[in-house]
Amino acid sequence: MSNIYLQDNSIKIKLNLMESIEILKILDEYEVLKKPYQEFVDDFIQSKKLLPAYLYENNLIDEKKLNKLNQLTLKLNQSKVYQFKNFTIYPKTYPKFFTSGDVFGVFPLKDSRIVIILFDVSGKGLEAGILGFMISYYINYKLNMSSLAPQALLKKINLICLEIFDDIKFTTFSLMILDLLSGTIEYAGAGCPPLLHLRLEDKEKIIEERDTINIPLGIENDFIYKGTKIDFNPGEIILLYTDGAFEQENRKGVQYGINRLKKAFLKHANKSPKNIVRSLYFDLKLFSLFKPPADDTTYIVIKYDKKKR
Repeated sequence: MSNIYLQDNSIKIKLNLMESIEILKILDEYEVLKKPYQEFVDDFIQSKKLLPAYLYENNLIDEKKLNKLNQLTLKLNQSKVYQFKNFTIYPKTYPKFFTSGDVFGVFPLKDSRIVIILFDVSGKGLEAGILGFMISYYINYKLNMSSLAPQALLKKINLICLEIFDDIKFTTFSLMILDLLSGTIEYAGAGCPPLLHLRLEDKEKIIEERDTINIPLGIENDFIYKGTKIDFNPGEIILLYTDGAFEQENRKGVQYGINRLKKAFLKHANKSPKNIVRSLYFDLKLFSLFKPPADDTTYIVIKYDKKKR
């Protein structure tokens, strides 16, 4: 590829060095670094490495404190029941290791809209977790999510990923804006599995796959991301998930697959969002005969509750 981001990592360092120092100051403030950044900042600059790689390779991150920073300060990966008007949202990650490369967030906007994000960074464990934090930092501090459509937001986040990823890293990304007044959803996904929409049609429950067919973030700087609109009605449910939710294999080497996920989703749809997530994960574990997970697994269930009379 001919774009400058993938040709020369030293160019990336020049582009985001000041922001890298800013991030180090934040990590230092919240005691996430194992030693003060002033002790190694000169070495970092001279190394000409991207900040996430430098932090990981030099074992400079306290995992527990990084996760605490993500949850308490950046408001990410908080597994709790979110209630907004007639909508109930429950997200949950089941990590393969202590630190997950799956990251989710639920962000209320001022105009009765909700932004829901879910992304899955390539790699696993702390290495993926550091990259996830870097993306989360930019989303929280550098991105105005209230004024752009999901596909435009993906384009901006893609440019961020190109600055902080090396040539083999990427992330899948789901970004949804839910209008709490109309129920309309604006959605764009980048390299992620298809969104599952449980709809009501002639009093029958059917599951529809929605996919915007975009490539993952962090690969090309000039890709035009596409989005779509979804009509979300009372009694319907939407499921977002990462590839851990269907790629797990059993002891015979058979993959769980999206079709089994859809059947389990349909079977447990009458439950609360929290119990839907629990049931989906139990079904996955039962299928794999409780083999250790091959990847992080995340579900986000969004239910449009029927209005009470």
